[in-house]
Amino acid sequence: MKRIAVLGSTGSIGTQCLDVVARLTDRIRVIALAAHRDHERLWQQAHQFGVRHVALADEQAASALRLRQPDWHVYAGDEGLQAIATLPEVDTVVVGVAGGLWTGGDGCCVACR
Repeated sequence: MKRIAVLGSTGSIGTQCLDVVARLTDRIRVIALAAHRDHERLWQQAHQFGVRHVALADEQAASALRLRQPDWHVYAGDEGLQAIATLPEVDTVVVGVAGGLWTGGDGCCVACR
């Protein structure tokens, strides 16, 4: 079973990826999801796929989700994306975030496995 994290799960690439995953649940398991600020859609996706590790770039959105799901691991900002992308239980990271978002302070993209 391939274990994935989807960065940008609420956007076009992310939702298409999750549509494919929904048809391949015997071969792919979603471990973590990340989005920019749409915490409602991220919450729905996490429930659909049984995900308990989520990240939001927007700190306020992350705070709202923490209140709603205190038993989840909710990360925020650039550090949140790095945490999701480097979880030891993740085999593959699908990156569907807009260029320029969630980059390191030096402008380099977060290193993903």
